[in-house]
Formats: sequence, structure tokens, C-alpha cells
Amino acid sequence: MPCCFGKFKRIVLPFVFFIVQSATAQEIGLQLYSLRNQFAKDVPGTMDKVRKMGIKEVEMFGTYGLGFPEFIKILADNEITVTSYGAEFDKLKNFPRKLA
Repeated sequence: MPCCFGKFKRIVLPFVFFIVQSATAQEIGLQLYSLRNQFAKDVPGTMDKVRKMGIKEVEMFGTYGLGFPEFIKILADNEITVTSYGAEFDKLKNFPRKLA
């Protein structure tokens, strides 16, 4: 019996580990500022690459020269959601409505 139980553990435990990892996996997001050089050259193309990487949630930091409605449309077209926004503390403290 001990030899069979050892074989059972070697076969079953990796599957148990995989199932537990899958059940607790979380979505990852991206800070768009990380790609600031790429966004400076091509906003729609860079956003398309972000989508193709499987990223669905991002932290926004400006609109990279586009108007806000146009930038939001590009996000929506790529099914990407903004979950946070990077802002300088002083601007957030002194001018929160301008950032909203």
C-alpha cells in the first residue's frame, strides 16, 4: 500500500496545485505610463498591443496628446477599463475637480 500511495501523491498533487492556483488567479493590470514612449508615437496602435497582451485593466496617466473623449473611445474600443489614475499629489490636493 505505501508504494501505491506515493505514486498517487506524485500524480494527483500537481493537479490539486494547478486547480488551487487557477481558482485564486487574479487579473493583472498595466500602468500606461510604463509605455509612455510608445504612446507618444502611436496611441491607438499601442493600446491595441496592450489588448493583445490580454491586459483588461489599466492605470491611466494623461491622454498622451489626445482629447479625453477620443482617448476614452480608444480604451472602450479595446475593451480596456481604467481602474486607477496617476496624478501628482499637489494637483490632486489643490485641484481635484480638474483631474476628474
